[in-house]
Amino acid sequence: MLDNYLLVKDFEFDRMNQMHKSRMIEKFTKDKIDNDEGSGYNTEYHDSIYTTIISDSFLKIVNEEFTVSEKLNPIQTWIYVQNNEHYNSVWHNHANTSSINAVYYIDPPSKGGGLQFSLAGKEFIIQPEKNKLYIFPYWMDHRPLPQEDDNWRISVNIEYMCLQRPIYKKLDVLW
Repeated sequence: MLDNYLLVKDFEFDRMNQMHKSRMIEKFTKDKIDNDEGSGYNTEYHDSIYTTIISDSFLKIVNEEFTVSEKLNPIQTWIYVQNNEHYNSVWHNHANTSSINAVYYIDPPSKGGGLQFSLAGKEFIIQPEKNKLYIFPYWMDHRPLPQEDDNWRISVNIEYMCLQRPIYKKLDVLW
């Protein structure tokens, strides 16, 4: 069942991600840990070159895999950073901000730090892999799980917002 609503694609931007990693940690620490700015648990990552490259690649995948209506908002990159001391393992979805949600991980932890989904009363856990993009519907509840190590785990969230619900072409499934 999860296969109908979770698409995993190769997403190879490791060199660029490693170049941005320290700035992402610094920004998240300043915005969310030190100052608790804004709502939610992530913060927008402002770098026009990074965001353009990531959003263009994401849009290509969206157009290949889904039947969608025109996007309503520019694609943005949002970051969530955690380690074994700083984390928020809260169930949530993206019903107010997207139609298609995606996330990838920079240096996922080896122990813990998984991504848990809830679908039709069942829970599923995946262990995120480097250079993989996890794409799922806006309405699917999910949460990041705590990790055991103290290394920073960075996830980059991307959202596509449109008026009509997307259709996953391969399975002809309404998202």
